[in-house]
Amino acid sequence: MKKRLLSLALCLVLVVGLFSGLTVNASAGKIDDLKKEIAEKLIKEKIEQFKEEFEIPDLDMDAILSSFGTAATSGDFGENNCLHWEVSTGVLSGKTLTISGTGAMPDFDFPNGNLAPWWNYEALGMLTSFGNFKLEGELKKVVIKDGVTNVSNYALFFLPAATQVTLPESVTSIGRYGIALCSKLTGMSIPKGVTEIGDFGLAGDGLTAITLPDGLQTLGRGAFDACASLSGTTLPAAITAVPDKCFNDCTKLLTVDYKGEVTAIGERAFEGCKSLTKAPIPAAVTALGVSAFNGCVALTDVTLPAGVTAVPDACFQDCTALADMKLPGTVTSVGHNAFTGCTALTAINYSGTEAEWAQLTKGENALPEGVTVNFNAPIHHYGFWTGTYPNCTTEGQRTRACKDDGCGHTEEMTLPARGHYFDGGRVTTPPTETTTGVRTYTCKTYGCNATYTEEIPKLAPQVPVSERFNDVDPDGWAYEDIAYCVEHSLMSGVGGRSFAPDGVMTRAQIVQVLYNLAGEPAVAGTTPFTDLTSDWYQDAVLWAYRTGVVAGTSDTTFDPDAPVTREQIAVILMGYADMVQHRDHTWLPADLSAFPDGADVSDWARDAVAEAVALGILNGAEINSELRLLPQGQATRAQVATLLEGFCKIPA
Repeated sequence: MKKRLLSLALCLVLVVGLFSGLTVNASAGKIDDLKKEIAEKLIKEKIEQFKEEFEIPDLDMDAILSSFGTAATSGDFGENNCLHWEVSTGVLSGKTLTISGTGAMPDFDFPNGNLAPWWNYEALGMLTSFGNFKLEGELKKVVIKDGVTNVSNYALFFLPAATQVTLPESVTSIGRYGIALCSKLTGMSIPKGVTEIGDFGLAGDGLTAITLPDGLQTLGRGAFDACASLSGTTLPAAITAVPDKCFNDCTKLLTVDYKGEVTAIGERAFEGCKSLTKAPIPAAVTALGVSAFNGCVALTDVTLPAGVTAVPDACFQDCTALADMKLPGTVTSVGHNAFTGCTALTAINYSGTEAEWAQLTKGENALPEGVTVNFNAPIHHYGFWTGTYPNCTTEGQRTRACKDDGCGHTEEMTLPARGHYFDGGRVTTPPTETTTGVRTYTCKTYGCNATYTEEIPKLAPQVPVSERFNDVDPDGWAYEDIAYCVEHSLMSGVGGRSFAPDGVMTRAQIVQVLYNLAGEPAVAGTTPFTDLTSDWYQDAVLWAYRTGVVAGTSDTTFDPDAPVTREQIAVILMGYADMVQHRDHTWLPADLSAFPDGADVSDWARDAVAEAVALGILNGAEINSELRLLPQGQATRAQVATLLEGFCKIPA
């Protein structure tokens, strides 16, 4: 299931990426027929594999692609245009979708091309430097303002870069696929007034934990399907049945608690929950669904409460660690393959008599071969689990007690700490010849933010740059900046004793510089580019392609020897800050109208140039007593050294 989700996500992203690139490279309003055919073929093939599991109907590809190709970053919607949406951009913080107004969002219908208006290439931020696409986009935050009363069907469906969704207390419902397939969304606060979460409402999200409001009345099928990082939650009192597919493929799920009297576990409710060691089956349960715990490979013991009359088909199939199974005498049937693949199960403890067992209806391959049955076995009837949940560093401790009069038996469960999920780290203190540097890593788990540091060795003593290169003037305007870049191994010479400060910076060179800045991380795989003829930049281009910092100039070309302009450098550096360093946007962009040629900055580069000017990275060049940006001017290696030196000294 997880693979299917990822396949769908990848294909949708491919379609998004293809069309965002086309918007810049093709004529206005035209779509390249070949790329459309490829994109349509990809998404149809993947959806055909996926739609049955997630119950997605057939797709109207023409309508979807037409809607997606309509560029917009703001607009009104809802009944009588009662709501307004707008996407704002901070290059270092990505894009933020804000929805405001008073009233309800209308339902959207993604399969039939009725997309939420912000689900278009421009609002999602799929465009990168040089008119290419970035696979995940830049829409990282969603803020819904007070007055909006719902998150409707498909409203926040498939936002692959979103890390934060803020809902107001005025929201009372989350619709079908309302906030689904947001794989980077690790945490979210659901308002107290929410009473309904629709089918697959939070499916496929990156949630590590979620608190459901006490007033929740309705929880749809597949609500948390494929939330692969979810470790636990508590169902409110009004939820009396675990819906079908509710926690299907929640591979890190450790436990589920219940505030009310749950009487049924739905079909495939916990299928594929590979981390469950205890089955969350409360004492009031009388019905289990088909494949309810299929593939729960860590499940070791199960006690079915009195009142359960059937173990349905494939209910515990492939629970390979299941060694202790207790069945009440009320069970009258065991379905097909109910325990097939339970290789650790050698005996079943049955509270009924041998005669009652003989009358039991057993389906084909109901029990593993060789399993014995212990008759008249005592069975405890437990209450709810209570205790603590684990976090990144601390185990969770859970207990439950038998409710039978005079018993007092208790059962304990230790849930392992989840462990940190650290990012790739960033240099917070650059090393020098006399002091070591520091690289800081931050845990990405929602609510944790733990860090650890790694020492970066001192730099080796450097020969003065003016002595290493014949063409670097020690009194020149860029000498200190060139020296900084050379001494920090960001830039090197072009051959012999030449640095070529007045030479034009190429795409391959700037990619190599950023790869050096990132610490030359290990890379694997290939690129689709057929014009990479030199060995020295191969790893750097692969890294840039994988991270999305710099894309190709077409599907199969990178154009490594093409010069870069000043505005392109600004976009690349700001993209690096955003996608690799994950810097927060803490400053206001500059007003480009202060420069005589500020209007000449390309639309796709304006935000990045404004950020770079505000940070002092990009400064104007004095021409005829005027300070000009020269956005389309080719960037020399000396100018790039100056930009890099300023960029590296931005406070962390």
